[in-house]
This record gives sequence, structure tokens and C-alpha cells, in this order.
Amino acid sequence: MSDSKNWRSIRSYGIILVRFIHNYPEYLMVCRKSTYCYVDFLLGKYNDKNTEYIKFMVKNMTYNERLSITTKTYEELWKELYSHSRQPQGAFYDYVSNKFHKTRDIFIILNSTVPCTYKHPEWGFPKGRPNQNEDPFDCATRELYEETRINKHSYNILPSILPFEEKYVGTNGIGYRNVFFIGKAKSNCVAYLDKKNTAQIREIGYIKWFPYEIAIRQFRDHEESKRCVLEHVNQAIISNYNSVDSSSFY
Repeated sequence: MSDSKNWRSIRSYGIILVRFIHNYPEYLMVCRKSTYCYVDFLLGKYNDKNTEYIKFMVKNMTYNERLSITTKTYEELWKELYSHSRQPQGAFYDYVSNKFHKTRDIFIILNSTVPCTYKHPEWGFPKGRPNQNEDPFDCATRELYEETRINKHSYNILPSILPFEEKYVGTNGIGYRNVFFIGKAKSNCVAYLDKKNTAQIREIGYIKWFPYEIAIRQFRDHEESKRCVLEHVNQAIISNYNSVDSSSFY
């Protein structure tokens, strides 16, 4: 495990929202627009000498992402990644573009041999890193709004359930710590994708409510920490159902 200083430097905060449909809990989840491996590949976040890791990246991309890398120019991929908000120019662009072209032949070979496993990018809960001096709860509410357009007047944080913490080492070898507050959606709670909001559509592909049994199946095989968090959250929700349904919130 990384030292505590490293954990603090990569901590994120989010909110897991629950609603009740016919007295049965459902959880709000977001699906990324692009897989982590796809973004990392386009931005050159890998060792081009490590073929096994590139193979791992290929395996964890969707069919459409793999097709895009093999058929489109890097400039096209860059513009799609940034939703045309960042121009394909500058020293960094030149660096990652050159690395992409250097590695694409290896990618094409691996793409033809590695089975395609995933139809969609990763599912998870709204979260993000705090701005400088930002309060953890303020960060969580901001991230929930930025990713789902749900404002803080549309839900209540549950005082009977303490925040849950997720720790894991990512596929990139970096340690992460995510802290989730638990909230209950009000009747006026509506999540949606705002097509005019470039920041949101650049990051989020889908937003959906899932019953627990379906939500738990959205995680990938290597995402055991996410499953563990949802299992514990669901147990807490069920155990506190009466207080969740009728308590006074803050």
C-alpha cells in the first residue's frame, strides 16, 4: 500500500444516491464516455516497451474505441476526446501524437488477437478530486452536480449512515482512495445529460438508476473494491430502511 501522503494526494469524494421504487432501493450510477485505458492510450500514459500492458489496455477498451484507434487519425481522436474544446497543437500534442503513431502498429496486431470483452466503458458513482482548499462534502456535491446535473436541493444526506471509503490500486499501478457520502433522492430528483454542457458530455456517457442486483453486475471483473462498497452501502440501506424512509435529514 502507498504511504498516507500519497493516498491523500489522490483522494476523491462523491455521493451515492438511493431512491425507493415500491419500497425497493435503486442506486444512481454513471457510465464514463470513454474507458480509462482508451484515454490513457490516447494521452500516452503507458510504457511503449511494455507489450503486456498495452495488451491489457486493448482488452479493457470497448469495440468502438478499438475500431476508432485503428481507423481514425490521431487528430480526429484528439478532437473527439476533448469535444473540440482543446486544439490539436502544442508540445504535449506533438509528444502524444508521435507516441500514438509509434505504437499503433503494435495496437493493431493486438487488436486482431485479443477478444473484445466490454460493450460499455466503466460504470461507477459520481465522484471527483477536490479543488484547492475545497471541503470534502462541497467537493462531493459539486461533482454530483457536474456529472448528473442533480443539485443539492434534490436529495438529503442520510445522517444515520456514515460515509464509505474505497481503497484500491488502479490498473495503472496508482493507489486511489474514494470517500462516498450516502444520500436519498427526493421526488424532484432528476438526472440528465446536458448536451450543451461540454464538460459533462466529455466525461459522462450514460446516467441510470439500477436496482441493487443489476447495479452490482455493472462492475468489471477487476473492480472488486467497487462491488465491496456497493454491497456494504446496500446492507446499510436495508438495515436502516425505516430511519432512511422517515428520518429528518440535513
